[in-house]
Amino acid sequence: SQTAAFIARGAEPFWNVQIAGNSAVYRASEAEAGRSIAVNRIPFTGGVEYIGVLNGRPFVVNLRPVACRDAAGARQPFTARLTIGGETRAGCAEPGAVATPSADAAATAPATSG
Repeated sequence: SQTAAFIARGAEPFWNVQIAGNSAVYRASEAEAGRSIAVNRIPFTGGVEYIGVLNGRPFVVNLRPVACRDAAGARQPFTARLTIGGETRAGCAEPGAVATPSADAAATAPATSG
């Protein structure tokens, strides 16, 4: 798959990962702002994996172009698997927008150090 951006999510427990390029934003609850994680994109036969580190542990999002039904019963084009803190969580994913709000803000906002 040539898709460069994804939104993956699961329920019980809730998780949401937005991926664009080499950056992932992970949220463990709907109220959370999210943690930004640098990831490497590793294509493999039958899908793609994004691998990073969170709290010193592997953070892996595995995506396969296999149709999936999310918690609400909606059909999504990708099956997702999140490995975080040594646990694997199942979910679904869909293509995301490559332009991230933070990138747009960075382009228009004055540069600040720190």
